[in-house]
Amino acid sequence: MPELLEYQRTSLEAAGRRIDSLDLLRGIAILGIFLMNTQSMGLIGEAYINPTKGGGDSPANYLVFVVVHILADMKFITLFSLMFGAGILLQGERVAARGMSSAAVHYRRMGVLLLIGLVHAYCLWYGDILVAYACCGLLLYPLGRYLPAWSVAMCGVAMVLTAPVITWLLHENRVDFLNHLRDWAWSLYKGTNEISAYRAGGSAEWKMRAISSLDEQTRVFLTWTFWRCGGAILLGMALQRWRFFQGTWATGAYALLALLLVPTGWALSLLGIYFNHWQHWDPWTLEFPGMQFNYFGSLLTSVGYLASGVLVAMWVAQARQAPALARPLHARIAAAAVSPVRCVGRMALTNYLFQTLVGTTLFDGHGLGYFESLDRVDLLGIVAITWSVQLTGSWLWMRTFRQGPVEWLWRTLAYLGRGMNPEAPPAPPASPPA
Repeated sequence: MPELLEYQRTSLEAAGRRIDSLDLLRGIAILGIFLMNTQSMGLIGEAYINPTKGGGDSPANYLVFVVVHILADMKFITLFSLMFGAGILLQGERVAARGMSSAAVHYRRMGVLLLIGLVHAYCLWYGDILVAYACCGLLLYPLGRYLPAWSVAMCGVAMVLTAPVITWLLHENRVDFLNHLRDWAWSLYKGTNEISAYRAGGSAEWKMRAISSLDEQTRVFLTWTFWRCGGAILLGMALQRWRFFQGTWATGAYALLALLLVPTGWALSLLGIYFNHWQHWDPWTLEFPGMQFNYFGSLLTSVGYLASGVLVAMWVAQARQAPALARPLHARIAAAAVSPVRCVGRMALTNYLFQTLVGTTLFDGHGLGYFESLDRVDLLGIVAITWSVQLTGSWLWMRTFRQGPVEWLWRTLAYLGRGMNPEAPPAPPASPPA
């Protein structure tokens, strides 16, 4: 109880302030997610975890797989999940500071996000994550809001550890329910062909997308996504309760986390590459234990990325406090470089959906139909061009508007058209507190 009272007090003090590190980290995560999503959008499903399937078998393509796997695979989606959890509590703090029901607004926000995600999944791309986030947010909010922070963190760790257990049970055929669930999902794909469906467009493309989306939102959610993403969301809530993102920890703590966790996580992911290469990327071994190296390595790397992002945000904020003429050149360059990334993060939902439009227009049959026609090196070029457009466009947009267009729609529906400005300071109390 004392911890919750202190949390509520500091929440009121912090309401209305933007947190630079969250904007920066969201921007980094959204840009990094596209590195992996292009592989899902442009290549067959197996190519996501197996460099010998799709995307070409040249040494250059193998190298691209290795580098992207170590730097990005599961790292940036975990990073975004951590910040999604933090954002849930941060939004609740701002709502409560204005005398509104944080729970009511939260559930409306998740309901709207669920609708956006369903449209995104079934009309554009099966790899949607918004539905999973909305469901996790609906189910886990009471834990993150009312339990002590350490309890929230322990629940998050327990959820993250549950996914490998379920994967092992599936791999070993130990639970009949899981076996039936897997068999049902496989039956959905009978008679379908990924390449021909997505190249053809029309009804074949829509059918394939609907089947894949249904599989993702049922079997995959129950056996993997809920536990991994939900656990990361709870960990993000705990970090927000501990004011991790506000830079209140010692600078040395952030530096130590970054220096220890990022290399350790990368090393585990690299070890997984070596193990799977040694096993000739055997699908049975890849399912379990082959994927577990990166499963745990990515979690460590993501927390290290978080700490690095907070350090950068703190450094830039300190540089801004100095008189303009006294700022060193490298600090001014860093501030200029960080600004567009923060703008991407401030309109993260809009940028996420924009990336889907780019990818599906290029690869699916309703667009140019380049599915399974480009290699991994080509995909890097598409990523670089898209990043340039998003960084420039987001920076220009935020010079005029306070939020992205989809964020405006989301907020308007969640607040029932009341147009609450999340960045305005809370109204002063009618009378001094006793």
